[in-house]
Amino acid sequence: MKYLRYFVELPGQFETRLQNWLMKGEVSGWSGKRILRLQFSNLSDREQVFLMEQLLSKGGVVEFSTWPESRQVLHVQIGLDVFKELVEEWQKNANLSPQLLVECQNLINLQQPQKYELDCRGKKLLLHKRTHIMGILNVTPDSFYDGGRYHHAEQAVERGLRLEAEGADVIDVGGESTRPGAQSISVQEELDRVLPVIEALVKNVTVPISIDTYKAPVAEAALQAGAHMVNDISGFHFDLELPEIVAKYQVPVVLMHIKGTPREMQRDPRYLDLLGEVIDYLKEGITRAHRAGVSEEQIVIDPGIGFGKRLHDNYVLLQRLPLLATALPRANEHWQANLKRDKNRTQAGAAGAAGVSG
Repeated sequence: MKYLRYFVELPGQFETRLQNWLMKGEVSGWSGKRILRLQFSNLSDREQVFLMEQLLSKGGVVEFSTWPESRQVLHVQIGLDVFKELVEEWQKNANLSPQLLVECQNLINLQQPQKYELDCRGKKLLLHKRTHIMGILNVTPDSFYDGGRYHHAEQAVERGLRLEAEGADVIDVGGESTRPGAQSISVQEELDRVLPVIEALVKNVTVPISIDTYKAPVAEAALQAGAHMVNDISGFHFDLELPEIVAKYQVPVVLMHIKGTPREMQRDPRYLDLLGEVIDYLKEGITRAHRAGVSEEQIVIDPGIGFGKRLHDNYVLLQRLPLLATALPRANEHWQANLKRDKNRTQAGAAGAAGVSG
């Protein structure tokens, strides 16, 4: 049972939002503080009353709402430092369930400075140092990014070498188009497309090579051929054997959010709670990764810009990248801007890269 969703706003962000509906004098009390935005759900009546009294007594802003299935949610906005003090006191209190206390403590632990390093089979990516660039190499005849220009292995290898020369930190090889409306292909067809390219690139480039697939057999064959990481557009939702493959080879994995499948994902996608649904989907993938034995330091999160999202949804996710990062487990503050877009989406892709770089 999940009790807590949360976002962290840096100094200034919360003040800006408050100025839209409060007098400046009321805003000043929040000046220069890191603010937590909390959503408590599945609370007992006793927990609900206790939390309201505690949070209001410390100057928190508390509201109620009713979500689908008549689920009451307690919305809270409170300073991070104040919440830390409260959580310390709550550890000695029997009014809250052990699981809720664990979730609150995990939230506090996540706010400590972290160093993030991906180990791509000996090739290291120091993600906390700078923004890293993933070069996209689609070896499909119907790619929505490059129009299928690199469908033939020789052209694809040449393009891969050029991507490294132009500064790509990772080369992502994909054999199945994920454009809106795309049909899935067989494992064998996907292997026929990607393996010759991966085998050639491994011998000629120095940067890590990623296999873009949601199929366990394709991922394993690519890793055996020398690939260094896996990029799964389904976030471990399409093929439940894939987490075991990633754990077996101890490689990094990118878990992406997608609503539906590429074939129907853009057929009027709708969300009751965009941020919450994306977070819950990614958390489920992370849980599957952990259960399979994937190290949390090897998990990268991609919010899936353009994958089952309306234009407005994309802008909201781009704007809230820092908030999404704080709402996921520690290792998942690595972020990938998924820039596999057609050329008419260049500005959105640039915005995504800027969001990742902070």
